Amino acid sequence: MKKSIIVLLVLLTSSCISRKDWVYFQAEPSLKASQIPFELRYQPNDLLSINITAFDMDAARPFNLYVSSPSEMNNLSLTGQVRQQTYLVDESGEINFPVLGKLKIAGLSRAEATKLLEGKLKDYIKDPVVTLRITNFRVSVLGEVNRPGTYTIANERVSILEAIALAGDLTIYGERNNVLLLRDEKGVVSKSYIDLRNNDLFDSPLFYLKSNDVIYVEPNPSKVRSSTDALRFTSISLSLITTITTILSIITR
Repeated sequence: MKKSIIVLLVLLTSSCISRKDWVYFQAEPSLKASQIPFELRYQPNDLLSINITAFDMDAARPFNLYVSSPSEMNNLSLTGQVRQQTYLVDESGEINFPVLGKLKIAGLSRAEATKLLEGKLKDYIKDPVVTLRITNFRVSVLGEVNRPGTYTIANERVSILEAIALAGDLTIYGERNNVLLLRDEKGVVSKSYIDLRNNDLFDSPLFYLKSNDVIYVEPNPSKVRSSTDALRFTSISLSLITTITTILSIITR
């Protein structure tokens, strides 16, 4: 009986939630948002893949290093896969690139870093072409979503809406007006709160995520209350079972 009452209370509480609490982007039917231009800039701990090509590939070869990653032991001989060397942006914002040595990359956009490398390479290669991308761009989505986890982004650009979509959208218990975004910049973690119901999100500098951003969706009051009631019911049930077991053991002794 008590369990049935709890379930009924949860249903009644949920039914009191209005459309305003659930629907995203509430405003006029027509929306014209001027999004702030997004430009990825490299930061420490980014892992970069840098490929150099040119008409004379022999001249470009010293700038494309490859490493062998061990995969399995076969008949006492170690076999592995050959892959291109990646470059970690260190705490000083630099990478150590073949022949060219230390290069300051942190703070640069892809276009600026490409221009820097091409300028340095012109002393060694005629008409070099630089292809540069991050291999460890990832975001984490936690809390009241259907598939919480960490997601690697291939194209180095993802909006908060796309990240939530990757995590299977919010559950019915997710608080849509108070989504927390954690962002680590230069060793300082900032906390920002986002209202998914508000169209101002499209004009926000938080609309596009940065590498290693964390999104947390907190449970709404209905979920908190139902969880508390369920724990209380479980505690009472365990206490009752323990009492009955003790009485039976005394009677049958």
